[in-house]
Amino acid sequence: MASLGRFFAWYNRMLNLRPMITTACTTGVIASCGDIIAQEIIERKGWEGYNFVRTLKLGCIGLLFTGPVLRIWYVTLDRIVRVTHPGKAAVLKMGVDQTCFAPLINGAFLSLYALTQGSGLEGMKEKLKKEYKNVMIGNWKLWPAAQIINFYFVPLNMRVNYVNVIAVAWNSYLAWLANR
Repeated sequence: MASLGRFFAWYNRMLNLRPMITTACTTGVIASCGDIIAQEIIERKGWEGYNFVRTLKLGCIGLLFTGPVLRIWYVTLDRIVRVTHPGKAAVLKMGVDQTCFAPLINGAFLSLYALTQGSGLEGMKEKLKKEYKNVMIGNWKLWPAAQIINFYFVPLNMRVNYVNVIAVAWNSYLAWLANR
């Protein structure tokens, strides 16, 4: 138990010293975990049918794109929304997040994933046409409530980590949807 405490102390120190790198690495690991869950629990592929390359691609998207973009977004959102009442600020941030950012990040994820599959621009357009609506409907069932909690209770330096915990389920859903 003491080693777990030391790990979290180290992790929090890294989150403060190198927030972008720490956030990116954490998001890459969580995205990979979401795909493992999608393949093994949702799709029931078994280890014989497990697609390591797919997990690697999703982990790379988390590491190189989603983690850094989320970090920048939350810092920017805190600068943009200058409401002092915590409840009003949380609702306003959630509204901006879900109307401006969620459609972009979800579209970007589907596009990047299609491109990593070698689909090219036509495949990317087809993936967006086929999946975008379902992704956004799923997004709006989960993320508004999760983001209200995030913006009201979670300090800025821990917001991406909170989202990453919720994102294990979300990434599993996206991985399953992107690969059906």
